[in-house]
Amino acid sequence: MHNPRCDSIATIDPIVGAAGAAALCAVLAQRLPTSQSGEIASEPALTPLLLVAEKQLQPELRTWRPSDTPALSYLFGTVSGTAIVALFAILALPGWRLSELALSIFPVAALFMVYVAFIPRTVESRFLPYLDVDEDIVQVSNRVVVILVAALGVELMAFGVPRIIDLAIPMLLLGLAKASAWYFTFQTARHTSWCIAGAIRGFAMVASSNPFIQLSATQAIAPVLASILALGQLMAILPKQLKGGPVLWALILIPLVPYLANCLAIRVARSWAVGLQEHPVGILIRNAQADFEQLLQRQSKTYTAAVHEYQRRYGVEPPPGFEAWYEFAAANQSPIIDDFDTIYYSVLPFWSLSGREVLQIIDDAHNTPDIDLWLCSFSGDTAETRCTHPRRNSDRHISDLFNTLLGDVRGVLPDVRFLVNHLDEPRVLVPPASQQADKRKLTVSDLSEQPTWKAVTKHCGLQAQQLRDLSPQTEEQRAAVDTHGLPLVTNRSTALNLCQHPEYAATHGLFQAPPSFRLIEGRVPVLSPGRPSTMSDILFPSPAYLVEPEFRYNATADIPWSQKSNHLYWTGSTTGAVRLYEVFPTRIFQCAHPLPCREQAAHFRSVPWQDRDAALHAKLVFDLDGNGISGRFYKLLASGSLVLKQTLLREWHDDRLVPWAHYVPISVDMGEVPEVVHWFLESEKGREKAREVAEGGKEWFARAMREVDVKIYVWRLLLELARVVDEGREALAKVGEGDG
Repeated sequence: MHNPRCDSIATIDPIVGAAGAAALCAVLAQRLPTSQSGEIASEPALTPLLLVAEKQLQPELRTWRPSDTPALSYLFGTVSGTAIVALFAILALPGWRLSELALSIFPVAALFMVYVAFIPRTVESRFLPYLDVDEDIVQVSNRVVVILVAALGVELMAFGVPRIIDLAIPMLLLGLAKASAWYFTFQTARHTSWCIAGAIRGFAMVASSNPFIQLSATQAIAPVLASILALGQLMAILPKQLKGGPVLWALILIPLVPYLANCLAIRVARSWAVGLQEHPVGILIRNAQADFEQLLQRQSKTYTAAVHEYQRRYGVEPPPGFEAWYEFAAANQSPIIDDFDTIYYSVLPFWSLSGREVLQIIDDAHNTPDIDLWLCSFSGDTAETRCTHPRRNSDRHISDLFNTLLGDVRGVLPDVRFLVNHLDEPRVLVPPASQQADKRKLTVSDLSEQPTWKAVTKHCGLQAQQLRDLSPQTEEQRAAVDTHGLPLVTNRSTALNLCQHPEYAATHGLFQAPPSFRLIEGRVPVLSPGRPSTMSDILFPSPAYLVEPEFRYNATADIPWSQKSNHLYWTGSTTGAVRLYEVFPTRIFQCAHPLPCREQAAHFRSVPWQDRDAALHAKLVFDLDGNGISGRFYKLLASGSLVLKQTLLREWHDDRLVPWAHYVPISVDMGEVPEVVHWFLESEKGREKAREVAEGGKEWFARAMREVDVKIYVWRLLLELARVVDEGREALAKVGEGDG
């Protein structure tokens, strides 16, 4: 039986086929991972520019008759109409910026001159010679190949030679796609108009846009609409008598399918828990707020009660100077009096050594080559802290921190010597007692730019038997919350426990190839701002929180919650997105070689360095680890935006900040983020809870994380350190058997 549809397919004009092939190849070239097309954001402007050129070079010729409809004829057949289409296409591109648009003028101008050189003309041009496609294309192609080979050689010398499979296959595919796009564009343009070259490239630009990185439904649909206009422009240029022209409308599937896939992915990412009477996130928030109230209620109200609670928790007497510390804390309305478990259990491993032995270890460690530790001395008489290093001059504000906090506490604290880590990364791994015959022995291993997971988790089996579980019972009970398949953090202690999560080896930069990681194995008392669960650094507040101005909260730069934008914000340096997200790197660095940084720059869409307070204008802000702890966490917490925090590092404030009551803890794989963000921003109850937690974090920060609260912590830390390094203290075989 005769099938007319087969006849129509068989009779597609070769010019139409060439136009379709050119568009397909151009889109493929844009989407290949080695393509860096984002640098020519003004490419859609080629069509109106080429139309102007054709009218100048062929004034008596009518190049095409777009449509009998006046509106379509204006959009596709006039300079102003095509300029409107081009402007819409440029604005529809994701994340365009004026600076990039300005820089892209130069490559677009070069392309424009190339196309103009091939336009047949009845008027001679004084600026550009005419190049005949049939006669000159081979010579032009040969010269282009020579230029590209030379450019490749310069690139290889500048960035190094990657593995051949990493270089050859992507480059061959990209070269084939671009060459094919040029070939089919030439075949189409020589029989129609060179304006079609601009239409093809403009369509490729907008059709290859990624809808998954848009902040709103409007921004996601805009490239699809721009693709329809660009495709209509392309078809309008083709002569009407050509057969098979309407088949080109199938090209709209190129932007439409990813857009629909994005819509489907958003729906799939939203769990059916949204329809429940109470969302699991709401339950976690309610439970956390109850735990927080219990934390406040159980704090001691008198000095006698504080002493009894200390004895109950730890099974020993408080350190000398505890009464003066309590009086200062109470006088300054410290909401936390008893919950300083972080300090006590940080110094606990050193009780099995005498004070003299600990001091000897401190001296030995400081004199170890390339250990990169500061030896700090606090004078009780002058309340001054001085830090020395074998080869460094700047202590990264360590002494400034202690002098700022304790400079007015003269004659109260004893003299104390202690070590402070210079690096961002944690340092100390204390072997189990059964594996350490000489408790004063220490070794240093440089694991920089190497996998560190095996080293930091090698004692997991023994630690599970020996280390005390510090998780409050209430938190253990919270783990029973039904999360309906969402990987929500229901127990922070468990989530931070490396021994229970071997998958962290491949999902956190600290364990893959940190830029610096000098592991100290031994009972060495080293102060660090953060540490993972298996390591034993003594935690102290990072100087970034108090001394470094770029991390301080600026209330004048903040805005009320009602004026904050309705999305999740994160920008940062490289140390999955659906709508409602604004997540971009601002700097790509700390690569072992230039090539990886360049490859990341080509793959990730980065943005210029952002204003330090830009995050304060979003309702949800994302905070995650860098080389070590995140210095911007306090600024975000104080801002009244809701902080979504992903970390594997414990810090000094863990005893007082309650997850889900003051901030939202995020798992390492971030699988729950789409649902959490959607619930907080798109549901009425979620928006209410988001504001509630954000305000709770802001209020608690102002009440419990003031400079004086940090001072109270550091004061108590030095009391415990002073007792540990007291030369008159003998080693204790067993200590800390309280009921805490």
